[in-house]
Amino acid sequence: MKLLQVAFAAQRLASQHGLRCLLLAVSLYMPSSLPAQNNWLLQDTKAIQDSLIVKGKEDDAASLTSGNEVEGAEQGQALLLLEKDKEINRLKQYNYTICSYAVIGLFILLAVIVGLLFINNRQKAGAGQSLSEQNLALQEAKEELRQNLDKLEASSENLNNFIFAASHDLKESVRSMTSFGQLLERKLLAGQTDTASYYAGFIVENGMRMNQTLEKLLFFSELALKEQSSNTLVDLHQVACRAWDEVLQGRNPDSCTLNLGPLPHASGYPVLLYQLVSFLFENAIDFRREKQHLTVELNYQENSQTGSSAFVLKDNGPGVGPEYLESIFEPFKRLNPRGKGGAGLGLSICRRIVELHQGAIWAEPSEQGGLAVYFTLPVMKMQVAEPAIS
Repeated sequence: MKLLQVAFAAQRLASQHGLRCLLLAVSLYMPSSLPAQNNWLLQDTKAIQDSLIVKGKEDDAASLTSGNEVEGAEQGQALLLLEKDKEINRLKQYNYTICSYAVIGLFILLAVIVGLLFINNRQKAGAGQSLSEQNLALQEAKEELRQNLDKLEASSENLNNFIFAASHDLKESVRSMTSFGQLLERKLLAGQTDTASYYAGFIVENGMRMNQTLEKLLFFSELALKEQSSNTLVDLHQVACRAWDEVLQGRNPDSCTLNLGPLPHASGYPVLLYQLVSFLFENAIDFRREKQHLTVELNYQENSQTGSSAFVLKDNGPGVGPEYLESIFEPFKRLNPRGKGGAGLGLSICRRIVELHQGAIWAEPSEQGGLAVYFTLPVMKMQVAEPAIS
C-alpha cells in the first residue's frame, strides 16, 4: 500500500514537472497484481501515459518547430549578414569612389594652382620685363631729351654768338664807312680833294666787305635749311679748276700756284661742292704770307693700312697755332689783323657743307709750314687717275 502511494506520488510529481522518463519508469515497475478495485488507478495511469505520449509528440513537434524556427532564424541572420556585407561593400565602393574623385579633384586643384602660379609668375616676369623695358625706354627718352636740351642750349648759345659776331662785324664796317664818309665830307667842304680818293677807297672797301658778309650770311642760312646731300656725281677735278680761275679774278695770278693731284668723283650737291673748294682757295689766298709766292696743293690721300681716305688742301702760308685749329671753323673767327681777309665765314660754311655730305673736316699743320685742311666726302673709286695740273 505504501509502495503504491509512493508510486502515485512519483507519477504526480513527474507529471507536474514534465519528467517523462520518471513517469515511464514508474508505470513499468507498477505491480500488475493489484486488486480490481484499483482499476481507476490503472486507467488514470494509462491516461497519464497517453498524455505523456501526446506531450512527447507535442514536445517533438515543438522541438521540430523550434529547430525550424532556429534554422529560419539562422537563415534570416545569414541573409541579414549578407545584406550587411553587401551594404558594407557598397559603402566601401562608394567611399573608394568618393576618395578617388577626391584625389582626382585634389590633383586637378593642385594642377590648377600650379598653373595659376606659373601664369602669375609669367605675368609678373612679363610685367617686370615690360616695366624694365619701359624704364629703359624712359631713361633713353630722358637721355635723348637731355641731349636735345644740351644741343638746343648749345645751338642757342651759338646763335647768340653768331648774331653778336655778325652784328659786331657789320657795325664795324658801318662805323668805318661812317668815319671815312665824315672825313671825306669835311675834306670836300674845305676844298681839299687830294685825299678824297683815299677816303673814298676805304668807303668802297668797307661797303664791299659788308656786301660780302651779307651774301655769306644768306648762303650760311640757306645751308642750315638743308638736311641731306644729293646723289649727283661731281667731278672735283673740273670743279677745282673752275673755282681756282674764279678766285684769281682781280688778283695777281703770277703770285699763286695750284697743284692738283688725281681727284675722284664725289656724290653730292654740285653747287655746294664748288663753294667748298672755292672758299678753301680763298682762305689760302687771303691769309698767305706777304711778298711770298703762294703754293696750294689739292690731293686725295688713301691710307691702305687704316682703310681711311680724305681730301687734303695744303698751302705754304703762315699757318695756324695748335690752339686755334678747331676755332678757325667757327663763324666770324679771325686770326688776322682787322681789315685783312674776308668776313670770317668761309671755313664755317665749308664745315657746314661737309657735314651736309655726311663728312668731316679738320685742320693740321702742313709740312710746308702752312695749313693743311682735311675733309671727307662720299666718293666713287677712281678708275683712271687724272693728270696733275699745275
